[in-house]
Amino acid sequence: MKANTFKHRIKIYKKEQSKNEFNELDFTQELLFKEVYASCKNLSVESKNLDDGVSQIATHEFELRFLELDFSYFIVFREKKYEILSIQDTDQNKQFLKIKARLQ
Repeated sequence: MKANTFKHRIKIYKKEQSKNEFNELDFTQELLFKEVYASCKNLSVESKNLDDGVSQIATHEFELRFLELDFSYFIVFREKKYEILSIQDTDQNKQFLKIKARLQ
């Protein structure tokens, strides 16, 4: 069973924009959607030279049980925030997801 490899705890948040009393977009809030177990694999680390030093951009692949997600969600893993780059239903049977995410 693939779920036995899910040893890391991740939190999935959703960004939502709130409206004020004038029905104008006021602010964006981050709401906890779900906390789940997942497997995590490091895919790549890219170094970029900036004016004030070197920055590293890490890309990871998370695998977890199926959830209805889109790109308005983001992942928090080990207190770091990851932007979702791609979401793939592994066998097209709504059992497991593979998510590629980049460290923000």
